[in-house]
Amino acid sequence: MRRLAFVVAILGMLVLVGLLVFNIKEVETLEGLEINQRVSLSGQVVSERIIYSDESLLKLDNNITLICSGCGSYLNDDVSVEGVVEEYGGERQVRVLKIIN
Repeated sequence: MRRLAFVVAILGMLVLVGLLVFNIKEVETLEGLEINQRVSLSGQVVSERIIYSDESLLKLDNNITLICSGCGSYLNDDVSVEGVVEEYGGERQVRVLKIIN
């Protein structure tokens, strides 16, 4: 009985991890998305602005704003990004989790 409970618990944890990892949505625009939803997007960085210490705002050519902590300069580079949708001042933004150059 303990073995069965152990197997069920392990399978349950694997399902939960799978839902978290593979629940990424490829998007072109942030309209209609929920806050804290994981997204994947790509575009060319057209402007950069440092907002605080090592945090910067990156604006893509498709008018999406990225908030990036500790990333270098990507001005005029094509980037693919995985991140989380946030809202600040009534505007949707993406907090960057990973940049794929």
